[in-house]
Amino acid sequence: NFELFLYVSKADRGPVAQRMYVFRKNARDELALIYDWAASTGREKTEIAPTGRRRATSTPRGFYELDPSRMYRRYRSVTWDQPMPFAMFFNWERQGLQTGLAIHAASGGDIARLGTRASAGCVHLSPENAQTLYNLIRANYKGPVPRFAYDRATATLSKNGDFARDADGGLRMAQGYQVLIQI
Repeated sequence: NFELFLYVSKADRGPVAQRMYVFRKNARDELALIYDWAASTGREKTEIAPTGRRRATSTPRGFYELDPSRMYRRYRSVTWDQPMPFAMFFNWERQGLQTGLAIHAASGGDIARLGTRASAGCVHLSPENAQTLYNLIRANYKGPVPRFAYDRATATLSKNGDFARDADGGLRMAQGYQVLIQI
């Protein structure tokens, strides 16, 4: 049910470190690499945000979908007081709250740090690449997608690739973007 696959390496070093690989299914259902971009993931530490609160700056590993109601050409992080151009938020709820985890364009000095762990947890791309990905997804990948399983006890959506099922064992589907992200 997915047509576009984003693999984000949060490795600190090595030939594939801090990269995003974009794969598209071809007519034979094979994956074809269409983009290989420098990216930045979280700094992996606890920091004081401009709001004065302690915040983890990690990018959690897992599988994610995009939230079709939270895609913005222009957005500003409330927590970090920074622009998030071409923001594509993940559809991931943790402890009953939608997270602020997103793929978006780096801005300011963060552009020069692409390829290193430099974000507050989001996945940064160059402004040009973030715009390309944003436009590609919005124009070509709308459709039904399986929903991830929801743990009512913890009020958290799965990031382990577990899908929600109906009473007959079939996948629960919803309208969204046919994009699967693996970090």
